[in-house]
Amino acid sequence: MNEENYKRNMLKYCFDILKNHFDNRFEVPLTMFPNYSSPLFVTMKIKSEDDEDEGDKKGYELRGCIGTFDAIKLREGLKKYVNFSAFKDSRFEPLKKEEFPFIDIEISLLNNFEDIGNKWKNWIIGTHGISIDFRYDGDSYHATYLPEVSLENKWDHEKTVKSLIRKSGFKGNIDTTLLNSLKIKRYKTSEFSMTYDDYIKLGEKKS
Repeated sequence: MNEENYKRNMLKYCFDILKNHFDNRFEVPLTMFPNYSSPLFVTMKIKSEDDEDEGDKKGYELRGCIGTFDAIKLREGLKKYVNFSAFKDSRFEPLKKEEFPFIDIEISLLNNFEDIGNKWKNWIIGTHGISIDFRYDGDSYHATYLPEVSLENKWDHEKTVKSLIRKSGFKGNIDTTLLNSLKIKRYKTSEFSMTYDDYIKLGEKKS
């Protein structure tokens, strides 16, 4: 089985997990893919209600995104984080059954981690994801963006980093001192995605 088939099966596995959540009579079938360990994120997007764009992935908006920087077995990690992304992302209400047919799932496997200290411009927009860590008044803060976030939002380095600081929960003033206190890692990802429509077509091919 080639790499593209493994990626397809990982995505199908995520959809199967959600299908089982909404219909426990459906048993998640065994899908074949390497069960190695990797840091990963699962991103859930949903079709925009006022979507008039043409194209397979246009008109989708974020519905949830959660993952881990710790290496985790893929089968365990995908099951855990597709559920977290769908039902546990505090920015969104839990995914509803009627929304399920309109979602797109993206898997991001993280790699090539590099510490870049406080050099918050030392990464390439659209190529690197970045994570930040810092302490302020005894509290610790952390946040990350996958590579596509700054690109999709048309942010430069400064806007991305300042948005990350806010994402971490920090409410104070963002000044040069704070920016220079950041501990930053950059990383790359292997990303692949599938829409619900493509998931249904997989089942039709096998029937």
